[in-house]
Amino acid sequence: MNLASQSVLEGLNAVLDHRGELYIPELSKTFHVPCCTRLFACQNPVTQGGGRKGLPLSFVNRFTQVYLEPMSNSDLVFITCSIYPDMDKETVQRMVQFNNKVHEYCGSSSLWEFNLRDILRWSEVINKRQPIHSSPSESMRLLYTYRLRNREMRNKVKGLYVECFNEESVAPGGLLHLSDDVLQIGGTIAKRGYYRYDDISEHLKILPSQTHLLDLLLRNTTMNWMTIL
Repeated sequence: MNLASQSVLEGLNAVLDHRGELYIPELSKTFHVPCCTRLFACQNPVTQGGGRKGLPLSFVNRFTQVYLEPMSNSDLVFITCSIYPDMDKETVQRMVQFNNKVHEYCGSSSLWEFNLRDILRWSEVINKRQPIHSSPSESMRLLYTYRLRNREMRNKVKGLYVECFNEESVAPGGLLHLSDDVLQIGGTIAKRGYYRYDDISEHLKILPSQTHLLDLLLRNTTMNWMTIL
């Protein structure tokens, strides 16, 4: 609820008070809400994530408040293993431990929030089983390291990975391969579509230092994830 716009909150007020009605401006119509209607709402703490606002007590008190404890490590492992049963449980436990450490390190900033969503995305990348990304080390770069904005924080996260997995996080080589059927950048391979430019290789001006970022961008594309540059 504390991410809702003011117009949505005002609409809920009309539903919950003596008026018992809901006005939809797009339809220019008012709908009567039966008194037997039950509303269920949820919200995260104001300090969690960005853009949340504190709601007036007069509004919050219209609801019966139920506080849910944060999920434990065993909860996170259970959920992940249930969705991805082929994942090794010990690997998932290490992933959860690493995610918690990164959250503790970056949690003081509202720019980053590391939670179950990241663990599930990490598992999704691993289960795609493209050779280089089937390792937690390589897919960790995509979801954690390169979300951070400076070298110091990235190095710290790499160190946390070593603590949890007892192995170094190694980036794949800067391989760039383009054929009639596929495009490969680093460890990511994507099929080329029907529409293509002829002699595209003549126009490729890519520096070796850019290949690892293009690898991550191509991986996001193959996963159908949105990317912010």
